[in-house]
Amino acid sequence: MYSKYYERSDALMYELTLDAAGFEQAAQKAEQLCLVSNALRTNVAIRL
Repeated sequence: MYSKYYERSDALMYELTLDAAGFEQAAQKAEQLCLVSNALRTNVAIRL
């Protein structure tokens, strides 16, 4: 993973680049912290 910060006259930019493993780790962490996912996981029965 690497990140890059740069400025333009009309914006401040921050770029984050992930490899596949970094993306998987970030997705798992986001799923753990997501309020909607946590509410649905424990309080709602979902049937397909």
